Amino acid sequence: MLKISEDNLTDAAMRDPLTRFYNRLALEKIVDANLQADEARSELLGVLYLDMDGFKAINDTYGHRREVTLHAVADRIRQIVRGSDVVVRMGGDEFAIFMPELESRDQLKRVAERLRRSSRSRSR
Repeated sequence: MLKISEDNLTDAAMRDPLTRFYNRLALEKIVDANLQADEARSELLGVLYLDMDGFKAINDTYGHRREVTLHAVADRIRQIVRGSDVVVRMGGDEFAIFMPELESRDQLKRVAERLRRSSRSRSR
């Protein structure tokens, strides 16, 4: 029982409370695990970095609405990435997406384009 509680606390410490994505504290473990696994299988590991333009203005102007905006961004990302992908909230408006077991570089490009289109189409 204590082990379960420790695991839950460890997981909670590595999760962003607003998006439920992993946070920066989990980054080293995620990178190491993905690199080792993909290297062992000789598969491609894709990494995307997202930096949301204009997020500081949203935060400064609307304050508490920042949480609503972050939830919306997290939902968009979840709709686009695969279940095996790992998303990390790096900071206020920065996210990294680790995509193990990619079939090709084109697959990574397609996901990046879908994320770009999603953020532009809903921000207007």
